[in-house]
Amino acid sequence: MKFLQALLGILIFITSIAWGWSFNRYESFITMVIGYWLFFDSLNRIFFKESLITKSKPSLLIKTVFLGALLGIVLDFDMTLAHIIEYYTINNIWNLFLLYFGWGICLLAIYESYVFFLRIISRLGKIKFQLFPNWLNKLILKHSGFIGCLLILFVFLFFIHSSVPGWFVMFLFLGNWLILEFLQYKQTKSGLLKKLLEGNWNHAIAIWPAAIFFCIAWEYMNLPMGHWAYVNMFWLEPKILGIPLAAFFGYFCWFVIYLAFYKVFVNENDKLWEL
Repeated sequence: MKFLQALLGILIFITSIAWGWSFNRYESFITMVIGYWLFFDSLNRIFFKESLITKSKPSLLIKTVFLGALLGIVLDFDMTLAHIIEYYTINNIWNLFLLYFGWGICLLAIYESYVFFLRIISRLGKIKFQLFPNWLNKLILKHSGFIGCLLILFVFLFFIHSSVPGWFVMFLFLGNWLILEFLQYKQTKSGLLKKLLEGNWNHAIAIWPAAIFFCIAWEYMNLPMGHWAYVNMFWLEPKILGIPLAAFFGYFCWFVIYLAFYKVFVNENDKLWEL
């Protein structure tokens, strides 16, 4: 069954790209990311005997999609505030629903692809080096939420008095992440920030290949369709496969925030930082 799921995921993924490129339909993004998720879910089942489908009730999957869509609204607001999204080709309620339903489905794909690469990297050994002394680590964790709020407040105060430079989106993303890291630490004494401060880099490294593959799939599909474009941002050149370098960095940030959000609001008992 799990091998059939892998085949089904690949088939849905390829068919969605062909459908999207041929008919320029928003729906193709939804089916594409469903195929992407099913494929990585099956890889986790085949090689590691566990995935979201095997360990989660349908209600948790629905909750994941719904909350992922809400976070998508927040991140879209951040990018709009910083003027790094030039346009969305949204011209009706149905496309608007599809846009954020797609954000929600992405959380499933993000989780499964990250976990797959983390499990592979963890089997190769731990990459460890600590940057700061323990006393400073505790101070950073203790005040991470406050620092995150200050960063977001800074951007909004700047916005009131002037336009926001595109690169200020980094402050918004960093602020959102630090708030989520503080909530994770208060909940379960875990989180990516805590792992990094302790000197464990496996989790951050695992996010990179997951984010790169997802960025290529998502952005490359949009190239001939042109449903969005990036402006007012650093690293718009050079491009790799027609995708701005800034997008690869942005997807890494997207993964970091979505995974932290999943731990805080979807399933605080998940072991995604302990694998």
